[in-house]
Amino acid sequence: MDNLFRLINEKHYVGYYLPYNSVGEIADTILEGPFGLKDKYHAKQSFDGKHYVFTFDKSVNGDKEEFEKNYGNPLCDTSVYRSTLVVEENEDKICLKVFYCGKHKRAGEVFYRKSTRLNYITFNKKTNIFTVGRNTEYHKKRGKEYKRKINRDNWVVSNTR
Repeated sequence: MDNLFRLINEKHYVGYYLPYNSVGEIADTILEGPFGLKDKYHAKQSFDGKHYVFTFDKSVNGDKEEFEKNYGNPLCDTSVYRSTLVVEENEDKICLKVFYCGKHKRAGEVFYRKSTRLNYITFNKKTNIFTVGRNTEYHKKRGKEYKRKINRDNWVVSNTR
């Protein structure tokens, strides 16, 4: 297949956390949200039973250098979201594919969580059939048959000009 067009868009996020937690009344007033609610990640407890909770300091959006510098920092929330648009063509079909990929690591965790998704539209020139489909979590080895959806429509396409 020949690539006719390819566009890649990346968004980076880094959230910094303090190496200590505030306790008492000061934390209650600082962590008060705009609607009077407290954020569970910014709570005053240092352990919620499953994860350690850290006090939020600041965030940086859209800076790839900052993301790469804090890639393994345990006191940072790091995320990258990538979307890729690809248009391909060969003698039989034309295909438009949109890939989504996201990686996220919370503060205090070592490993990243990865999420992938593919949406595509294919037109077969010989049979005049559109195929629309999606594939979620295609990076995983197991369970692929449950995360795939393909619709095939036999629409009449006139060749008159």
